[in-house]
Amino acid sequence: MWWGLRDTDYRSYFLFFYLTREDAGEFRKSLSDFLSEFQPQYLVLTRIAGQELDKHLAPAENAAWQAYLKDHATKLHRIEGPLARGYGYVDVWKLQ
Repeated sequence: MWWGLRDTDYRSYFLFFYLTREDAGEFRKSLSDFLSEFQPQYLVLTRIAGQELDKHLAPAENAAWQAYLKDHATKLHRIEGPLARGYGYVDVWKLQ
């Protein structure tokens, strides 16, 4: 899938939860493992997705996720209004 905003470079858009689900079989990874191995450049996170992570991640994995964001993420922009209708908002983070 390709996803882009005006005046930005197009990026490959990968839904990381595909590999963190129990049914990913031999390819399954923890969220921490995925982030360290895949090394994404950006993170696009909706309000709904953030709430789902908080709700479904095991406490240790949620702590690792929060630490990763704190150490490696800078929020670039929050998209609100008609562009984010149905999502509440969409946050775009630069990862290092």
